[in-house]
Amino acid sequence: MPEPALTQMIREYLWATAAYWWVLVPGALMPLRDVLKLLKIIKDNRQTPRWLELSVVFACLSIAQFLAYRNKSLNLAIVIEEKRQFSIKVDALNASVRKEEQKNAGMPKTFKEPSDSLRRRTMGAADELREYVKKRMEEHPPAAYPNSNDPNPSEERKKAIQICQKYDQETLDYYLKHFRDRMVGIVKEYEAKGVPTRYLENDFKQRVPGVAFIGSDWEGSAMDELSQFRDLAYRVDARDHLIVF
Repeated sequence: MPEPALTQMIREYLWATAAYWWVLVPGALMPLRDVLKLLKIIKDNRQTPRWLELSVVFACLSIAQFLAYRNKSLNLAIVIEEKRQFSIKVDALNASVRKEEQKNAGMPKTFKEPSDSLRRRTMGAADELREYVKKRMEEHPPAAYPNSNDPNPSEERKKAIQICQKYDQETLDYYLKHFRDRMVGIVKEYEAKGVPTRYLENDFKQRVPGVAFIGSDWEGSAMDELSQFRDLAYRVDARDHLIVF
């Protein structure tokens, strides 16, 4: 808040003094003659001495100045006390905030699992591979593979076998290029933590993992390698620490 200018302070002081003086002068001069008569200082037919009236006027001026000064001092004291009380409240709030900060500093912060945690990477790779294999199976040409019982297949059969084998090779090539290294690397991370992974690393290096879809006959079997891979995620926590059963 800006400080008032000197001229403003003087003007306010003079206005306050004049207001008190205007109230005091009539109240002092009017009963003065009666008081002097009562004290038998003057007679009924004599006027109040001029010097006495002037003295009363100047005395009232002094009293008015004192009252104006007193009001300013009281207002200043009130402002100082209000500021002191405000400072006390601010200090108390600051102390409360510091105490709360110290309390919170001693509490463990809520841990947010990283997006690249081991178990999230495991689930992500499993979901991506499952969607890819599912799409390839849906678009797979009619199954046609060499059969020892039919050593001399017809040209039409040979062509169907060729189409089928080419499609499967494309699937394998895509897996080897986009999935193998990532999935083998994840398996090795679990092995380093002491989690048994059986033959997953060796199988993932050579071929597309076996994927059993919900409701299939071999879901959860040894051939369901993707489910075995996904189950590895339940062996670590959000901080990649091993969970011991």
